[in-house]
Amino acid sequence: MAITPPNNPSATDTLSSLAKLGATGKGLQISVGQTLAATVLKVSNGQALLNVAGQTFAAKTSPEMPLIEGQQLQAKVTQIKPNVVLTFSNNQNQPAQVSSDKILQQVLTQILPDQTSVSQGLTQLVQLTQTGGLPTIIQTYLFKLFDGLFKLSDKVKVEEFKAALLSSGLFLENSLAKNKKPYSNDFKAHLLKLLDIIRNEPTQSPELKSLAKTLHQLLNKVTHQQIQAIENPNAWNIQLPTSPNNLPLIEFQLDIRKTTGQQDGIWETIISLDISDMGTMVAKCIMQNEEFGFQFWTEQTELGQRIEDNLSGFREQLRQNGLRVKHILMNAQKPEVNPMATKIALIDIRV
Repeated sequence: MAITPPNNPSATDTLSSLAKLGATGKGLQISVGQTLAATVLKVSNGQALLNVAGQTFAAKTSPEMPLIEGQQLQAKVTQIKPNVVLTFSNNQNQPAQVSSDKILQQVLTQILPDQTSVSQGLTQLVQLTQTGGLPTIIQTYLFKLFDGLFKLSDKVKVEEFKAALLSSGLFLENSLAKNKKPYSNDFKAHLLKLLDIIRNEPTQSPELKSLAKTLHQLLNKVTHQQIQAIENPNAWNIQLPTSPNNLPLIEFQLDIRKTTGQQDGIWETIISLDISDMGTMVAKCIMQNEEFGFQFWTEQTELGQRIEDNLSGFREQLRQNGLRVKHILMNAQKPEVNPMATKIALIDIRV
């Protein structure tokens, strides 16, 4: 069963399940020459799930006719015995109008199947340096990369932090096309450079093959995050170390908004993160007139109890840092954004 390209009118697609329904008289009532409407419901692993005239059938896809979920097709009945044979084509021979987010999701599904989290990938890289099986040039490059990632930074001033942020390839990779000058601290560039070094090694040891696999997985993860940023530029998936003791990095999503019309405006930030074995936590911070309010919600009771037990310490830390706190609450419902607030992209913030 193979879906064929619309520019080949003699090619067909046989659906045995459709034939069975027609033979029993309980399915579609069809005749040769009849045209049926078809919708692509799902595409996965070379298979397509189609809705043909209100009923669902599966068929194999063809490289010559890539399908996208939501695409509208026409199915023409060219044979009914002994099997039902259909010829598929795009409606009016024009590409179906598919939303950009569906196209991006299809790209992610098809070209980025093999990923690893940044924290897990870095752990694997560290372990490979401890085997003693890597060439000196690669070992040295990895140590240089680790030093730049894990070393505690003294960039505590606003100007220094802003300069570091603006020179980050993660946030301003599009500036490479303008300046034609890559940044030396671009994490993705380091991964690509390592892969290039590995390819030039005369002997491919098991350690090098394992290193190359991990680097590809990390690159897929970073690319995945970049495509997600294109889909929703106002929410950022960020991975940062949460402790100076080199504990695993935690990935979280950041959404920043501002309500105008007030004297000083109301800023709100929602942070969503997944904690291993403890579910999701969502925190909402509201700032108005330099006064802060916090709301916390957790998916699991155990995590919620841990947070509640530490709220007094959190309040004291805020006080010691000179921040005025209006309230700190545990919510029974997940905090939501103010529908009147305007989305603010992280890179648009002026500090």
